[in-house]
Amino acid sequence: MIPTVGGHAGNLIFGECRGRKVVVMQGRPHIYEGFSMCQVCSTITIVIKQMALPIRVLKMLGVHTIIITSAAGSLNPDYRVGDLVLLKDHINLMGAIGTNPLIGPNDERFGPRFIPLSKAYSRKLRNIAKSAAANLNPPVELKEGVYVQVAGPCFETISEARLYRSFGADVVGMSTANEVVTAAHSGMNVLAISLVTNKVVMDELSTEEASHEEVLATGKERLAAIESLITKIVGDLP
Repeated sequence: MIPTVGGHAGNLIFGECRGRKVVVMQGRPHIYEGFSMCQVCSTITIVIKQMALPIRVLKMLGVHTIIITSAAGSLNPDYRVGDLVLLKDHINLMGAIGTNPLIGPNDERFGPRFIPLSKAYSRKLRNIAKSAAANLNPPVELKEGVYVQVAGPCFETISEARLYRSFGADVVGMSTANEVVTAAHSGMNVLAISLVTNKVVMDELSTEEASHEEVLATGKERLAAIESLITKIVGDLP
């Protein structure tokens, strides 16, 4: 379960932040790396005899609030590369074709068989994040939008990008939604923030192309701002 993608170190770090005990996943596995859905989001079954993995591990460690970060491409024309986007909802295209992390025998230790997702993204945590961003020096601007998850590893075609935008999605990425589903099933409070690392190409005449190198470069450029914001949010949690 060690990620193989650049920018994902694969470490599990225990420490303190602003006087609070924290666990940090330095990287995440992805479906496109060949991990199964149950491995990525750890639906635990006797059949596969699989120990709890990523999100489930955090729950078993006593984590009750999770901050999920990700890189994403911008579908919203008002977003710029480098913008930080608070996620308020998601569209899980993999779930739409029957690859939901909760498929299989339900583990009642974590949650019930059927769960609502209408409040999966905590409004209270989003308000804390907005306040934290406004009180940083200098302040950090936060957008707010909807994330659409695709399997990857290909970046979007122009027609796909237009379709996702017509659904109401603001950003697109290859992670996050399934982690949020698993966290919600586990009764965890969820805050999710995406960094816009590239503008999704939606015009046939455009000479631009998305690349993983651009994703990594933008992440490096915005690292200090993201660190400051998350540190402030953790300190402001009730």
